[in-house]
Amino acid sequence: MLSNHKYKNWRELYHLCYRIPFDKVNEAGKLWSRFQQEDTCIPEMVTNLNNTIKYFKNENIAMGDLFAKLFQQYS
Repeated sequence: MLSNHKYKNWRELYHLCYRIPFDKVNEAGKLWSRFQQEDTCIPEMVTNLNNTIKYFKNENIAMGDLFAKLFQQYS
């Protein structure tokens, strides 16, 4: 879980954490990107999550720091 906060995106995670060359990571991304773009499923959100995120943004609270603290609290 903490790896999700250390890297900017899945490509960086796979390249730096799993040592997969960027060209191979990009090749893998091309294989499933079509399915991701066609997916029309909208995930359920926590009630008032948008307002909560706006509050944190307005208060200059880094989301990565927030989620790391929440993860520590509930794990």
